[in-house]
Order: sequence, then C-alpha cells, then structure tokens
Amino acid sequence: MKLGIDVATVDVKKMIAELSEVEGVINVTEGGMYREDQIYSQVHLELTKSVQYIEDWLYEHSTVDYVGTFPR
Repeated sequence: MKLGIDVATVDVKKMIAELSEVEGVINVTEGGMYREDQIYSQVHLELTKSVQYIEDWLYEHSTVDYVGTFPR
C-alpha cells in the first residue's frame, strides 16, 4: 500500500527519520515541495500495515505536526 503525508518542508527530514523506525513501513522518501506553497512538502510511504495504523501512529507518537495523509 502507498500513502503520502503533507508536512511542513522544514520538518520533512525529521518525519522521514521517525517513520523509518515504524513497524510496517517498508520505504519512506521525500516527495518534494509543493510548487504553489513551498512551506509544505510531501513524504511518500510504502506500507505493509493499514492506513489507519499509520494515521493512529502519527497522531499518538509523531513529534512532527503534519497536515494530513492521502492515497498514492
């Protein structure tokens, strides 16, 4: 399963570092800045767990504020 996360550009590396340690995350990469608003970027994930599992983990454990998730 593939998922994207919108996050502040300044926090992309921190989000990638956190997610790379999460069970069920196979791959996590920087998806690039939004051309329209470079304050935000995407982080792309490949998962073996459900989207709900990752969203719950983000809400409960991540120290990075994120805007939301989207399917890829």
